[in-house]
Amino acid sequence: MEKKICGKQMFSLIVLCVLGSSIIFFLNPEAEQNAWIGILIYIIPALIIEYTYVYLWEQNTDDSIIQYMPKIWGKFLGSIFSFFYLTFFVYTASRVLRNLTVLIITASMPKIPIFFTAMILMFVCWYGVYLGIENIARLMYVFLFFWIIFFTLEWIFFLLPPNHIHLKHLLPILENGPIPVIKNSLPVVAFPFGENIISAMLFPLVSNEKSVKKYALFSVILQGILISLSTILFLLVLGVKFSTLALFPFLQTLRILKISEYFDRLDIFAIVIVVILSFVKVSVFCYGAVRGTAELFKIKNSKWLSIPISILILIMSRAMASNFPQHIHRHMDIFLKYLNAPLTIVLPFITIILFNLKKLLKENK
Repeated sequence: MEKKICGKQMFSLIVLCVLGSSIIFFLNPEAEQNAWIGILIYIIPALIIEYTYVYLWEQNTDDSIIQYMPKIWGKFLGSIFSFFYLTFFVYTASRVLRNLTVLIITASMPKIPIFFTAMILMFVCWYGVYLGIENIARLMYVFLFFWIIFFTLEWIFFLLPPNHIHLKHLLPILENGPIPVIKNSLPVVAFPFGENIISAMLFPLVSNEKSVKKYALFSVILQGILISLSTILFLLVLGVKFSTLALFPFLQTLRILKISEYFDRLDIFAIVIVVILSFVKVSVFCYGAVRGTAELFKIKNSKWLSIPISILILIMSRAMASNFPQHIHRHMDIFLKYLNAPLTIVLPFITIILFNLKKLLKENK
């Protein structure tokens, strides 16, 4: 596979992909004021899961997950698993597109038809995929620094008067011990950390193969820290109840921020940030679906595949649910349990066991 991006660009894509749909919501509401602790705790399992992706890739550095699954599991069963991963990529892109269109309609353009908004956004994502993942990677490498600066300034401004934060919203900490927090926070392994499975499509593109493991693991650590800090900010500003009930707590938090008498309502910046983050996530998962389809069905020129797959993502973003609450319910109660967790956590571990068993049997012959 042609090497197109450097390790730092891959790092930026992985970090921003997960942030694309996780920072706008209050994740882990079951843990209430301890939600941020649960996210930090599950960085460790997330690192182990990411290492499984790296380990499987290291066995053949030219292959993506779509290519090495048939080699390990056999052509028939492995191809079925690869197809499930393609389904996962398309679904995730569709879900993020749905989230983004609802946010834009809700926050700024309520009279514009939602499908029209989704169509414009998907066209931009398709064009990015058509031009090549390396162009998106270069852009996101720069944007990651802007995002970290923006996030840092957001914290600074909230800590300054008159934007009073309420430390009492974080209390009591671990009132019933760590076990309930660990138990209630378990879903964050599948979402958002499980979405790092897309990195298995990016590893073969990296020019410096030795840097892949380092940047892949560090990206997970940074994801966990940023999501945890974002969760803390929601709690400090909105409290547990409002953070849980708010459709988009990230947007609500910035609406409260006031820098001066003439400069407030910074939710417009929130919308711009979310649009860019969602753009990279939809684009990268769309790229994974396009590239993976070409690899699975041995199609040499994959660029034309971006058109039907982009159309499929657009249609699915509307067809997956009749309304937004139903969309969230289906994702959390059905998708995470029956597609996300098996594909991103269970199957990679079983694949490693199978690979090493086959390797051991081969060596003993």
